[in-house]
Amino acid sequence: MPAGSKSDVRLVSFSIETWKALTSARVILCWLAIWLSGMLTYDYYVRIEAPRIQQRISVHYKILSGSAPYEYRYRILLPYTAEAVARLIQQFPMVRSHPAIQPLSYSKRAFILAYCSLNITALVIFLVCIGQLIWRMFTYHLALLGIFVSAFLVNFTFRDQYFHPWSFWEGAFFALGLLLIHRQQYWLFSGVSLLALINRETSLFLLVAFLFCTLPQEWSKSSFAKALMKRDVRFAVGNLMIWGVGFLILHQLVGYGSTTVSVGSNLSGNRVNFEYTVLLNFLLLDLSGRS
Repeated sequence: MPAGSKSDVRLVSFSIETWKALTSARVILCWLAIWLSGMLTYDYYVRIEAPRIQQRISVHYKILSGSAPYEYRYRILLPYTAEAVARLIQQFPMVRSHPAIQPLSYSKRAFILAYCSLNITALVIFLVCIGQLIWRMFTYHLALLGIFVSAFLVNFTFRDQYFHPWSFWEGAFFALGLLLIHRQQYWLFSGVSLLALINRETSLFLLVAFLFCTLPQEWSKSSFAKALMKRDVRFAVGNLMIWGVGFLILHQLVGYGSTTVSVGSNLSGNRVNFEYTVLLNFLLLDLSGRS
């Protein structure tokens, strides 16, 4: 066979294999998650972040400086990560010429790009893990539908929201944690739960979900005694205890601060969005019931 023909055959074979890889079910699911995450990140920036840029900078700096109120001061993962990313982005040629904004050591553009990159990363993790989890439990087509529905519901929450950089990562950690529980990759789950702790204290519910997933369906003394002998239950209880110790250590390291909200103000704020909450839960329950 002539040399030219052999190279043509190799080229055709390579093209076919590449096409098969790019059109595989897993790649399509990931590309769908990336596409929707990009749209959500842009929409979130235009509707939520850009109009409140000074408030965003203020919240970010207060957490870094330790002057944030009690309800925000322990959510340190995103501000510290964004700080490192922003300083790195500031060194890029297209950003270096932009002046730094006080009290930060980098420009507004670097600040925006840092948080946008973190937002889209969290959304991709969230949607991909949701899709993978539904695929493992049900079917591939329901997984694609689940990604679309999840993206729609995330966008729906943009109606009444202000700068909460940890919210997207909260969803990402929950989705990733549930996927790891389903795969029984408990050591990886432990690492995710510790990262989730320094992102937001509501990560406690992920540990509680893990515990309930391992408990027996029949609630009796004998069944609980047998359950405590199982590796899954002991791992869940151990993770819950480690989270509690980590919570106390985090408070000790960051320091205590005065709170600016009360139970009454939280309830009042939640009542404002009560209709949205009912609608979102109705949509979720209706879709899950149909599936």
